[in-house]
Amino acid sequence: MHLPFRYLLLSFFVATASAATALRDDGTVLVDNQPFLPVGCFVNERWSAGSYKAMIDAHAAASMNTVYLNTLGTSQAEYDSVYDYAASKGVHIIQTANLGSEYRDFYKSLMQRYANHPATLMWYVRDDAHDHPAEESAAISADARSIDPTHLTTLSFVASPWRTWTREGVLPYIDASDVPELQMYPIPQKPVDDVWTDLAVMVSAAAERHKPIIAVPQTFNWKIQFDWGRWPTGNEVGVMGQLALMSGVRGMLFYTYDDLERAGEVGINSSQPEVWASMTRLSRESATAKNFLLNGQRTATAAGSNRYQSTWRIGDDLLVMAANTSLTESRRFEIAIPVSASATVNPLLSGSAVSLAWSNGLLTGDLPPMSTTACLIKLNAAVIVPPLVGDVNGDGVVNAADLSIVNGQFGRSGSAITDSRADRDGNGRVDAVDIGTVTRAVGQ
Repeated sequence: MHLPFRYLLLSFFVATASAATALRDDGTVLVDNQPFLPVGCFVNERWSAGSYKAMIDAHAAASMNTVYLNTLGTSQAEYDSVYDYAASKGVHIIQTANLGSEYRDFYKSLMQRYANHPATLMWYVRDDAHDHPAEESAAISADARSIDPTHLTTLSFVASPWRTWTREGVLPYIDASDVPELQMYPIPQKPVDDVWTDLAVMVSAAAERHKPIIAVPQTFNWKIQFDWGRWPTGNEVGVMGQLALMSGVRGMLFYTYDDLERAGEVGINSSQPEVWASMTRLSRESATAKNFLLNGQRTATAAGSNRYQSTWRIGDDLLVMAANTSLTESRRFEIAIPVSASATVNPLLSGSAVSLAWSNGLLTGDLPPMSTTACLIKLNAAVIVPPLVGDVNGDGVVNAADLSIVNGQFGRSGSAITDSRADRDGNGRVDAVDIGTVTRAVGQ
């Protein structure tokens, strides 16, 4: 007896171990109940199984664990081979599932086919969700979850330079899927600082819903649409990616929108080696720092004059990242660390240079224009000094001077904040929470 081909494949996939996905209470993606930090590429326009497999190889070699799979214009057998190949390489798939289109039946059958496949991570239910009513996207996401309740849904919407979001404006789009993705492509119209500003709003709003934000930073040019378009430099990619990590995102998918450059199946890893090198470095940093990024206590600071810094702490271990977004000038960093004596400082990635030096509880050093640094610190547990959360000016005491700084910025948000020290919780606005943090600490 010969069963139809589709039934044979469905039977095979039911027997394959499924990697169910869910969200932890803090928004961390879980794969089989284990924390997972998605890092890879978004919108890989490939048209054959062979080119997708080459792309998966490139991802795996660059320490990327996630790949976006658009619709293959080939046979079902080639789809199957791509899914199986990804699983063999430890790469997870975010699959287009455009249930809101005229092809709903096709995408439904695709979801049913791969719902139990170990490579399946999430269903991408809507691109450019900002162009559609949020409730419509929410209905499509609910439809997807009814078809496959064991995997998360995701959608994306834009930020700089096309749209500026408020908390109230973005919450309906955050609510519209399990995992919201934020597309960010400021180059060349806006400064890369917009990545920090946009994500401050997004991460804070998503946290209210116990959801993550997946950053989608620009790694493409706009030449196919606009004469002013250009590729970001490798340094710009590195800074945008690190600003995203420092802002508290729970994953990063590089936006390789035009990676074929309309000239054959030439991937960005070959056509733009400088950009790919920065993407690879960020992927390896993310893999190395995964425990800090997902489980550490984060403190983020916009120190002014193109200086951004974040620390994550787990016990006596710290991760420190810093970024200089100036295009032309070096910037001096002084990052206070809560220890009064010795500490061991090492680069995050073995073999990399440490740009900041340790002395008397401070990490200090100059970062060149458009550059980043990341290091690991081991504290001497015997001399750890608890941080003064209300010490706005860093003079070691909490008093009226600290309150004055916060009161002077009260009610401001985003770019209207002229002294970022007043934003004590790093959520992009100075409000009663920041006033309360300092008031409770007065006298310490």
